[in-house]
Formats: sequence, C-alpha cells, structure tokens
Amino acid sequence: MTEEIQTVEPLQGRERLYVAQALFKVMGDYVSTKGDGLRSECDQELLAMYESDGIKSLDAKVAGKKVGTYGVTVAKEKTTTGLRTTDLDALTEWACDHDLMRAEPDYKRIEAYFAETGEVPDGCEAYTETVPEHAKGTVLRIDPQKVAEALGASLPSAVAGMLTGEVE
Repeated sequence: MTEEIQTVEPLQGRERLYVAQALFKVMGDYVSTKGDGLRSECDQELLAMYESDGIKSLDAKVAGKKVGTYGVTVAKEKTTTGLRTTDLDALTEWACDHDLMRAEPDYKRIEAYFAETGEVPDGCEAYTETVPEHAKGTVLRIDPQKVAEALGASLPSAVAGMLTGEVE
C-alpha cells in the first residue's frame, strides 16, 4: 500500500505558536539537565568518558553527519593561599595590635595584610590548597539547520514520533 503524501498549508499566526509550544514542552523533557531525562543520561556517559579517558569533546552526529559538538566544561586547576584561624584569642590580640579589628577580627583586611606582607598573624596558619582540574558540566551546541539536512525526508516522522512518545 502506497502512502499518500499530504500537503499541509503553512501554519499561520497562533497555529505556529501552538505547535512551537508543543515541541518546546516535549523537547524540554528530552534536553533538561535536571532529573533523569535523555540529556542527563547522555551527560553522565560523557562525564564518565572524561573521567576515564580524558575525552572532553565529541562531534554531535545525526545520520552520520556532524550537526554540532557535545563537550565537557572543565574548571582549570586552581591554587589558593590563605589563612586558617587556629587560635581566635591570639588572632584577636594580633588584629588589635595591627589596627585590623572591628567588633571582631576583620578577616578581609587580615587576608589582604597577609597577601601584601606575607606575615602570618598570631592565631593563624598559612595554607596552600590546590583544586585539580575537574569537570563542571557539559555543553551541547547543535545547528538546527544541519539536523534538518541530516534527517532529510525523515524529519517529519522523527519529530512526530518524539511528540507522541513513539521514539525514545
């Protein structure tokens, strides 16, 4: 049996809004990074590949054609040096002697003083902390026109299947 190709008049005014809203509602579930939808599932796989193999980026392909990129956002290694209070009484006395007190030690000014002079206040110890490079999340960049071209004639049925839940 041959399927008859139906021609549909272009959508007008509010019809376009209604179809766009339906697409937005359904597609939002697919692409949301919250919950356990398709995006979260794919993000977990990509982050696992980053952790195990260092893979930071993939070509996003539909029907074998590149339509965008899918990558891991990475926080660079960061080293900070600062102060930890080990003896509040000693720090308070030191802060008074150095005019760095309010009703309590002025930690911002004390940190600035330490950064400028290198002097470790009484009641404190200096520390250096390194947070290694790590994944912060993912980023997905897709060119809709390239997806349309990659799907070609199957685009309408692919979209209809996603709207009706017939395609996972």
